[in-house]
Amino acid sequence: MTATDIDVLSTALTWLALGQKVLLATVVSTWGSAPRKAGAHMVIREDGLFEGSVSGGCVEGEVIKEALGLLERGTSVGCQIEFGVSTETAWSVGLSCGGRIVIWLVPVVPSILDNVMSRIARREGVGLYFSQSGQQVQMVEAVYDGLQSVAQSPKSIVQPDGAVIRLYTPPKRLFIIGAVHIAQVLTSMAQQVGYVVHVVDPRGIFLSPERWGHMQTSADFPEEYLTTVCLDKYDALVALSHNPTFDDEALYLALQRDTFYVGALGSRRNHAKRCARLQERGCTELQTERIHGPVGLNIGAQTPSEIAVSILAELIQQQRQAR
Repeated sequence: MTATDIDVLSTALTWLALGQKVLLATVVSTWGSAPRKAGAHMVIREDGLFEGSVSGGCVEGEVIKEALGLLERGTSVGCQIEFGVSTETAWSVGLSCGGRIVIWLVPVVPSILDNVMSRIARREGVGLYFSQSGQQVQMVEAVYDGLQSVAQSPKSIVQPDGAVIRLYTPPKRLFIIGAVHIAQVLTSMAQQVGYVVHVVDPRGIFLSPERWGHMQTSADFPEEYLTTVCLDKYDALVALSHNPTFDDEALYLALQRDTFYVGALGSRRNHAKRCARLQERGCTELQTERIHGPVGLNIGAQTPSEIAVSILAELIQQQRQAR
């Protein structure tokens, strides 16, 4: 599974618990063709193992080399590394196509990182504050006031004094109603792009471990399960069960919350009937218009795998438009 920046921080905590020394590399500014944007993380431990990335692979080797040097010297402060088209190193590491990346390397402070990860787990707005004084770089915890209301802001904010705040919003969650074939494909793909996936289906036989492995599943009815998870604006819900009893309940609850995406499988005719049922229950026309139905981008998808691709593509599209 592809590691998100939050996964990278979680890996750093695991390594620290094993007694390893760890450095955090963070992109603080970019220009031109830099493939990873400001805020991207990579962690490097003292034996050279690393997780995450700060470019498309072109400068990671140099960053790891610098990090291992800092760890060997046992310094308590970090440093700034810059790669750009005007430097000899830039050509050797693959930035000859144009671009500039500024990266800060700082030692990871376990107590600060643990606090930040705890807040993220509680779906609270939080940030890391990187302050630069002379040649020293420090990493300190900072809860950014109003973060929840500016959740779609850039990942990092540069302060007038040159300091950088790296913002973290709660992980994106995808709730899938119906443990059907399409869901099996969609769960795997959604995890690859950073979604925490939950599959809900009261038909227990559909949730056998042989089909889902370690996936988070629930055999509760959707109205029972969804009322316990506090749906928010970082969440998406897709109804795939083909059972109006299950799908309607889930859609109704999702439409009462600020979920950024709500989708439902079915033909246009069935979707019209679905919207009518929801409006009879109390949903407004504006609310039912939020439902993407038939679900997924119109790419001519026919097989379960193709339909899953169309759904994920629409999810990503809506996620970008919500910013």
